[in-house]
Amino acid sequence: MGLDFGGGEAIQRVLSFVFSKSTELFENKA
Repeated sequence: MGLDFGGGEAIQRVLSFVFSKSTELFENKA
């Protein structure tokens, strides 16, 4: 897979960012 050349890291950063943001929103609604 060509994503290992740096794309994988970028995707992981985006996922962690989205996860932290969604966790924030979820905690605010709870």
